[in-house]
Amino acid sequence: MRGHENFYRLLHASASPEALLAEIRGRREPRRDQWQAQILAGVLGRATVHLYSGLPGEAVRRCHLRPVEDVGAFLRAWRDRNPRGRIAVLPEGPQTIPYSDSGQKAKG
Repeated sequence: MRGHENFYRLLHASASPEALLAEIRGRREPRRDQWQAQILAGVLGRATVHLYSGLPGEAVRRCHLRPVEDVGAFLRAWRDRNPRGRIAVLPEGPQTIPYSDSGQKAKG
């Protein structure tokens, strides 16, 4: 993960998102990119995160994410399995600001 080595190392070195959060809590000094890994670990504690990217699937899985090869096929299959479920698509990752269909900012 060129340019994001610390982020990748933090995620990759932990057995689970919960283990990463516990390790961060026990640390005296923060590490570079820790905040990004900490936020993602918190999200992963509440939701399953699928990632469509050019990264190898194994690298994605080592970050506790699930790789997606075809976004359209994934969304159709997900909707078929979860007709009343909710999904968020963040096309620009953390640069995306979620909002509801009514035009008001989404909660949480």
